[in-house]
Amino acid sequence: MSNSKSSQRESEGLSAPPNRVHGTSTLGSLLFITLRSLDVPFQLYLLRRYPLTTSGSSYLGLSPYYATVASMVVVTSIRHVFWKLVIGEQVLAPSFAMIVSTFNTVFNGLNITMAIWGRIRNAPSANEGTFNSASQTLGLGLFIIGSFLETFSELQRKTFKSSPKNKGKLYTGGLFSLAQHINFGSYLLWRVGFSMFCGGWTWGAMELGYFSWYFSSIGVPDIDKYLAERYGNAWREYERETKYSILPWVY
Repeated sequence: MSNSKSSQRESEGLSAPPNRVHGTSTLGSLLFITLRSLDVPFQLYLLRRYPLTTSGSSYLGLSPYYATVASMVVVTSIRHVFWKLVIGEQVLAPSFAMIVSTFNTVFNGLNITMAIWGRIRNAPSANEGTFNSASQTLGLGLFIIGSFLETFSELQRKTFKSSPKNKGKLYTGGLFSLAQHINFGSYLLWRVGFSMFCGGWTWGAMELGYFSWYFSSIGVPDIDKYLAERYGNAWREYERETKYSILPWVY
């Protein structure tokens, strides 16, 4: 994998541009923003196809549980659009915009499918409260925490990099002082939380296994190599001082 692809994962987990060339690609940006925005009505369409999901409808014309699922989709789309408009400075190629958007739409669609299937399978509990299981409560908590940490950590680094005096410097402050790739860990938290809320412990464990494998085997080794080549001794010192890779006190 090239250095440019490694650096894109440093920027925004699995949803960053594939290079560090600063600038704009109008087509790529518009495509990314449009596709991420269209994910919301698409997922709402999937949710509203089943009468079960609208029973006791409230927000968005859905039952409380499914309204919460839909809200999680809305949050992911808003955060990605916000990232492109405010945080991201790299050129976003149209092809990569399509890949990232499709990736997120597919995973969101799988979560919604699991949420609908789970409620149909357990029809007697369909009208219970939103948080009728520990997996839903924990899942929503992880989603909120991970979403906040990923965006906030990127904003901290954006602020640092925006200062002319920090040009070419490695950012090691803020949340990145707790883990070298705190944005990776944050991404893992909200993705697994989303899946747990929709599909329970088993589905959450499957996504945890996949993303843990991806980051430990591909994402982290690639970006570590890139950062070592770019920042040299500064990166090696940061590695020594910052014990954890993606999640403080975990890994």
